[in-house]
Amino acid sequence: TFPSGDIESLLEKTVYASYSQAEQELLMQLAPLDWFTANEAELLTLDRGARHRLFRIHNNNALLLRDAARRRYQFHSIFKPLLLKRPAVSPELNTPSLYRRAAECHAARRSYMPAYRLLVKAGREEDRVRLLELLAGQGGENMFDCPWEEIHAIIQDIPWEIRMQQPLGYLSYIWLSISMGGKRFAPQLLREVERRFNQTSSITPELKRRLTGEVEYIRGCLAFNDYELVAKHFLRAHELL
Repeated sequence: TFPSGDIESLLEKTVYASYSQAEQELLMQLAPLDWFTANEAELLTLDRGARHRLFRIHNNNALLLRDAARRRYQFHSIFKPLLLKRPAVSPELNTPSLYRRAAECHAARRSYMPAYRLLVKAGREEDRVRLLELLAGQGGENMFDCPWEEIHAIIQDIPWEIRMQQPLGYLSYIWLSISMGGKRFAPQLLREVERRFNQTSSITPELKRRLTGEVEYIRGCLAFNDYELVAKHFLRAHELL
């Protein structure tokens, strides 16, 4: 009879029989990306010969697909899940530095949520600061592809002393909260962030002025049904920004 219970393990053994150990390690390093160019493969793996190895792998096996028009590769849909769950043979394959490089590849494509997840996995204080920096650059009003609950959990896990290193990123999170279902928490978030801004000595007066203006602008948006209050907050924001 057909061994249906073992079909996944049989498929995995069959797939990996097609690759050498070096090829498996190369592909596992590329697994954090949905697709990648030859240049990105070299940057991510720090292997200058990666482009030639990828071309050879593609020619020998249909599980690595190549889009010639866009000059990029992607894994076959049955292959990537196998790569992601396979334990790394070489310790360097799961290092935080690999996650950081993959995060920067996603950020360069403006694919931010995968970048945030990889920076969380990387785990250093600098990675959390970089996450907030990307949030600031993305802007809260452009974050509709980011699930609020997940972003909320990520931000709440970042200590305040790190959040204050990139306060504009934190304000982007507040914008997302307003836009994606956390509006009722916005007044409390704004009061807390103002208190933190006023207490910290690590923010320059110029940046504090801008942050206060941003907070006033957010308050004006929240008061959309009270024209006088909207005008008050917007005029205040205009003075500060």
